[in-house]
Amino acid sequence: MAKILMVGHRQGLIDAARDQGLDFLLWNGKELKNPLPARHLVKLPWPRTPGEWRVLQPKILALGPFSAIIGGSERSIPLVAALRRTCDLPSTAPINLLRCHDKLLMKNRLQAEGIPLNPYLWGVGLTADAIWDQLGPRIVCKDRLESGGRSIQIYSQKAELLRELHNRQRLFETYNPHPEFSVESFVEDGQPIFTNITQYYLRQHINILPVALAPTMQEQVLNMNSRVLQIMGVRRGMTHVELYLGPEGPVFGEIAVRPPGGYIMEMLQLAYGFPSWDSFLNLELGRSCLVPQTAHRVAAVHVLHPGRGIIQAIKGWPAVKHHASVHRAKLKVSVGDKLKIRAAVGEDVGYVLQTASTLEQLIPAVEDVRRLLQWTMDETA
Repeated sequence: MAKILMVGHRQGLIDAARDQGLDFLLWNGKELKNPLPARHLVKLPWPRTPGEWRVLQPKILALGPFSAIIGGSERSIPLVAALRRTCDLPSTAPINLLRCHDKLLMKNRLQAEGIPLNPYLWGVGLTADAIWDQLGPRIVCKDRLESGGRSIQIYSQKAELLRELHNRQRLFETYNPHPEFSVESFVEDGQPIFTNITQYYLRQHINILPVALAPTMQEQVLNMNSRVLQIMGVRRGMTHVELYLGPEGPVFGEIAVRPPGGYIMEMLQLAYGFPSWDSFLNLELGRSCLVPQTAHRVAAVHVLHPGRGIIQAIKGWPAVKHHASVHRAKLKVSVGDKLKIRAAVGEDVGYVLQTASTLEQLIPAVEDVRRLLQWTMDETA
């Protein structure tokens, strides 16, 4: 039986493959906190240069043949695209995977097709004056190839831009102050067979799903999502489209062709009552997939990280764990632990998953957890 190659660790995907009795290999590029049996691991580093890739690629391919090559993380997407191209596996075309990974290619493609997005600049010869005049007074600077908020800086003064001008990987765009949402889709034969709208209730910390927007706005959001998937040539799998909602309608942010982070997969399972990771895996394997069209509950997640410093006190955790709305909660740190700056949304020290029958019941419960959980940090350490 041919193997599945997973590139980038996602525990939910591994559990789904085990439940289905599938033969798989994980290529993660770094050690896991909870190692898998050796028979499931590719013990090779991820390449950092084209030369390293030329050496590594035949070693990876020799471990096959592979019936599917599946990306679990955003950084894995270029490797997945290259391997799929070599193996000629039927799925989203490798060039389209790369367009959904590289923010500059992504924005250029969608702008050419008339998708509303935040004004942006990239290129050699940019000056702080030009960037400020076209994009100010608040400007977001991000790496073309990073995800999860990693490396993002927000500038409110022109002089601050000078430090970024030498880095050709940096992309500049106008800051969008409007609320942020995402649309999660399962895609089969180029068509979304499932969509969910997630609200970023507190950016980088609390998400809620599904949210029901005003009918006209909901239609605009789902239409934009469908257009983006069609323009970007997504054929199968799962997508995560981020957007902003202002009075003039949705504005595109980014697209990822992979399962989202931030415990959204677990929230989908809670709200819709289906095995989200199994459904994703089935789509990647080319199987037909039955997914629910309506949610029977709502769900929220608190992605915990108090910031840099030494933890002096954590108050309210027992009350949070025993709150009637809490489905599952986990704390990965304790008093005395030293935390670094949170470099990306995917970095956390714990989570709280909540659920309720209606949004009207969930919001007060979310606010309860915000009130109950209190961190005391020594930020000078």
